[in-house]
Amino acid sequence: KGARGGAPPERKQQDLLDLLSSLVEGLPCWKAPSGKGRPAHVWKYRESGDTLRPAGAFVGLKNQGATCYMNAVLQQMFSVKPFRDAMLKAGFGDSPIVVEEREPSEEDEGKASESNDKDGEIDEAKVKAEEELKKAREDDKALRELRLVFAHLHGSDRMSYDARSFCENFRWPGGRPVVMSEQQDAQEFLSRVIDLIHERRKSLKYPNAPENIFQGVLSNQTISLETTHESEREEGFSSLSLAVNNKANLLEALDLYVKGETLDANNKVRMEGCPRRVTAVKRACIKKAPPVIVLHLKRFYTDFDTMRMVKINSRFEFPELLDLYPYSVHGVPPIERKFESEDLGDCNGKGDDGDGNGNGDGNGNGDSSHNGHGNGNGNGNGNINGNGVREEWQYRLKGVVVHTGMASSGHYYSFIRVGSDNKWAEFNDKKITPFDPSRIPAECFGGSREVMRTDPKTGNKVKSQVDIIHNAYLLFYERIAHSTPSP
Repeated sequence: KGARGGAPPERKQQDLLDLLSSLVEGLPCWKAPSGKGRPAHVWKYRESGDTLRPAGAFVGLKNQGATCYMNAVLQQMFSVKPFRDAMLKAGFGDSPIVVEEREPSEEDEGKASESNDKDGEIDEAKVKAEEELKKAREDDKALRELRLVFAHLHGSDRMSYDARSFCENFRWPGGRPVVMSEQQDAQEFLSRVIDLIHERRKSLKYPNAPENIFQGVLSNQTISLETTHESEREEGFSSLSLAVNNKANLLEALDLYVKGETLDANNKVRMEGCPRRVTAVKRACIKKAPPVIVLHLKRFYTDFDTMRMVKINSRFEFPELLDLYPYSVHGVPPIERKFESEDLGDCNGKGDDGDGNGNGDGNGNGDSSHNGHGNGNGNGNGNINGNGVREEWQYRLKGVVVHTGMASSGHYYSFIRVGSDNKWAEFNDKKITPFDPSRIPAECFGGSREVMRTDPKTGNKVKSQVDIIHNAYLLFYERIAHSTPSP
């Protein structure tokens, strides 16, 4: 008996499960085997040897062998309140799974007629529909399990949660299952989760679009250096991949990202509305930044001499406060063009809708493909003035996913700002401890440190530099504008 003379906790728990069983017995939704004393797994409740969670404590995630990359990213995503709330309010996919259908064309009917004339001919359309339905069911199940993970992180009475069921149901692109003993890339996992939500949220009855909290829009620009022609192609993103090699800090990496490349000589391009190939600059900049932007630091690359993956451990600094305006379509530096009017030839600076005046002081009135890059006062964007709304581009560091180890093996964990008063915590699988943000440079920037080692020839102690192998891999920055647009 318990301390107050009642039943022990284990008996109370089983009594509650038996009571739930009797309440739902006979209902259409009840598919569990009959009989009393049902085990806890019937309710997808996993027993744990962990101690009870004190009030206000965070819930950790059990490592299934090499699933630390999942745990580190899921804790980051859960810490973003709008995303967490959207996931917890989502339905469980009780509505029928809908696979997009189309009316059969004459070509389809012809193929069907031919198929009927051949015994044993496989109906390709039917097979494809069945495959799509199977994939949709698998994806929906994975997202229901993801919602269950979030529910336990939010309200579990234990110090950690065993997310094995999520790992078993999660699929990589192509339907490839998770091998829980194999390390995978944290950034690829983040992108896959966001893609899954985007593809299947309608069937899961999400109240809004939670993936929009992490998804932004890039402007891929091609700007002629010989004429006034420009073109733009929009592209969605869930993270920006930035080079860290030979870069001292985040601002240098972002400068390189928007700098672009010059297409000349044999790489000249043909612009729409221009009959000849021209030298141009191709670059990308941010057109729409999400409420939470994820910056992926490219610390891994393939050495083609050895055909092995290598990790870059060099020091790479990043700030607490980040202004993304200089890397937006409104703030990127204009491309300097050097041409004489007679060099324009038949192109004469006109695109499909522009009037050829976009290159002067930026006051051209063409659309987004032809507006000027002068002093930033062009009307082509339609939603900003000369200075832009800079407040919407101000961000504050929210979290860091750290990788420690080598390219071939290692471990992921997270540092997360968990309160408005700048309190931070380290989330390392099941273990969660307070973290002092003043230690971010030492714990996340990487670089090298001095150690004493023994010279094998002389036996003397000598100083040597060794890499710091724990360093930032993913940076989560949260918008700090007065009002955050709803997703």
